[in-house]
Amino acid sequence: MKKNFVEMEYMRRQIRYMGVCETIKIRKSIFPFRRTYREFAEIYKDLFVSARGKGDREVAEIVFREMGVSAKSYLLGNKRVYVAGEVQ
Repeated sequence: MKKNFVEMEYMRRQIRYMGVCETIKIRKSIFPFRRTYREFAEIYKDLFVSARGKGDREVAEIVFREMGVSAKSYLLGNKRVYVAGEVQ
């Protein structure tokens, strides 16, 4: 039992030293809404007639364009849609 405790304590120190926790906090505060393109499309595709029958990434592009969302408020990654805390 002592060995596990020592290893866990060592791992906690390493995680804090590397700044992993701080990095996670920053990433969550910048783009807290994260969905795969498929998840995003499933939620929003039926709300926009022009998005029906389109690919998942295209749906995201259409939704943001038609809603007039500022390009600073979202990011389209390789596999995910990232949306800032306050969409403008």
